[in-house]
Amino acid sequence: YMGIDVFENCVALTSINIPKTLNRIASTSDGIFKGSSLKEVHFEEGITTIPTYLFKNTTSLKSIEFPKTLERINDGAFMGCNGLTEVHLPEGFNHLRRHAFALCKKLNIVTGLDELTYFDEKAFASSSKICLYVQENTLAHQVALNKGWNYVLTTKPQPVEMINIQPLT
Repeated sequence: YMGIDVFENCVALTSINIPKTLNRIASTSDGIFKGSSLKEVHFEEGITTIPTYLFKNTTSLKSIEFPKTLERINDGAFMGCNGLTEVHLPEGFNHLRRHAFALCKKLNIVTGLDELTYFDEKAFASSSKICLYVQENTLAHQVALNKGWNYVLTTKPQPVEMINIQPLT
């Protein structure tokens, strides 16, 4: 269990590992790490959801290591994390809620949105430098088009079945 404001203003805290055994986090609209010096977060494999407002206003956060098991980021989870410049979501990630990365003013690269089944159009509100890397005709592609966000069309890598090496002549 993680209580309200448990890490607020912890200026010596720079890194944290979130274990999969953490099954309850106090509900707060201010963020549990507000005012801390948290720079990097590692989530243990097995975690499927990042709770509402967990890292809200953690302005020094620069690096997030998401587990491969992550499926959902809830409302405002990383809202106001101005240190973030890139977010790489894992394959299988499918649910991005309202204001998940809103007000992340330096965020400019987001990948891993190709399997979304729910994408709130305000997930990146006021994150003006955003560029989504998406596959054509996906939900993320449609939202980027509708919102006028910058995006780059990508292709899913195909497995190599055979390599034929020819001698130089």
